[in-house]
Amino acid sequence: MSVTLRLFGALRELLGTERMELELESELTVEQLRRVIAKKYPKVADLLPHLAFSVNLEFAGSDTLVKHGDEVALIPPVSGGGDGQGNQRGIGG
Repeated sequence: MSVTLRLFGALRELLGTERMELELESELTVEQLRRVIAKKYPKVADLLPHLAFSVNLEFAGSDTLVKHGDEVALIPPVSGGGDGQGNQRGIGG
């Protein structure tokens, strides 16, 4: 079975691509997929616990099932919204 991985940020830089196909033996949960990726690509293992996952454009929890043909995005943490002086801006700020 095959899934497409979409990579962003440091993960994309470390693996040298923004998209890759990953062959799997069977359907997995997102958490199991995280472990497979860590084993197959050890240089990114330290980043994986900090990433959000989406499956087919929907944010996915660790127990979400990943099936043949799915597109899985590995999304790095996002920061921002500060005013340059260490103050965070909220809605209307």
